[in-house]
Amino acid sequence: MLVISRLLHCSKCSTFKKGWLSLTLSKSSHLNNPAFMSRSDRNYLNTIVQRLFPGHRAQYDYNSFGYQHATIWVCSISLFNGVIGVGRGSSRSSAAESAAHRAIDHLRPRYIQRWPRAFRR
Repeated sequence: MLVISRLLHCSKCSTFKKGWLSLTLSKSSHLNNPAFMSRSDRNYLNTIVQRLFPGHRAQYDYNSFGYQHATIWVCSISLFNGVIGVGRGSSRSSAAESAAHRAIDHLRPRYIQRWPRAFRR
């Protein structure tokens, strides 16, 4: 049994599930679905960028600051020399995931009406 101790947010139903999460069935089965939980916003963003702008890639830039035992990472994602998402986190990957989530939120309202297929999962 896999157990994770953190607060999980479900973008599908906009609910939070607190405390210890175990892979048991509940009313919202998508909260316990390992495939849904392991979804990477970085992969999804790269897929969106490939569909909207073939031949172009999003560029990830990382900076870290703070003390060695409490480092804070900042990731900025740029596309066509413009920043589309900035995120911060306690690790490099969590900062990149946060920045990718914000970049998706930046791109979705601008392009979903013209190219809805670019945002399918």
